[in-house]
Amino acid sequence: MTADLVSADFKTNLIDIVIDAPTLILPFKQNSREEIESSQCWVFTVGDAKFRSVKDSEKFDYSISEGFEFKVERMKFEYASNYALWKKVQ
Repeated sequence: MTADLVSADFKTNLIDIVIDAPTLILPFKQNSREEIESSQCWVFTVGDAKFRSVKDSEKFDYSISEGFEFKVERMKFEYASNYALWKKVQ
């Protein structure tokens, strides 16, 4: 059996999904809206997720009939001394 016959038997799915990074804010003080605005906080950017299909990619040493690539970029965790000031900079 040749490689052309084997790959012809399978349907190829082409997938390309990009999910932009959500940002989670965790204020130290949470009793009131004013307190949150002036509070110190942790800022966690989850990261952009990219999921796509690859076929016979040059990145791999072997031939694949159908494979997938998953990446997470721009992930970060930071401290902000004042939530309101951090928001203005972003």
